Amino acid sequence: MSEITAIFATIIGLFVLLLGVKSLIRRDFCALCGAVSITWLAFLALAYSGQFENRFIIGVLMGQSVIGVFYYLNGRVSSEWKIFSLPFVLSLTFIASALLGGQVWASSALLLLGGLWVAALAVFLLRRYPRISALAKKAIECCKNW
Repeated sequence: MSEITAIFATIIGLFVLLLGVKSLIRRDFCALCGAVSITWLAFLALAYSGQFENRFIIGVLMGQSVIGVFYYLNGRVSSEWKIFSLPFVLSLTFIASALLGGQVWASSALLLLGGLWVAALAVFLLRRYPRISALAKKAIECCKNW
């Protein structure tokens, strides 16, 4: 069985299983998100143990989870907190890359990410000023109407 077939079969199996679990426990969660997340976690563990080599497909699945977490939380926070969307997504990407064994610990990457968080915090704290408010509004509404 090819690697991609194994990944797809795992996701399909977990999706069906989680749909069943969801109906049994009567909790609302995304079975697809759970299936994708459990799959990349399992294959990442296999990769770390030397039993699976394709970290590319694991990275693709992790990227799906990053965006899934972003949209899940984005729909649950008030508009003013959405100024942190970019640093949040990039922080999740940083974590995913680190889990894959990427060389994300370079000081320049950390400084850039830290600077982005500081800039977003500054915009958040100074959002009552008209120019800053306009910038914040543009950043917050970037993904609203597309």
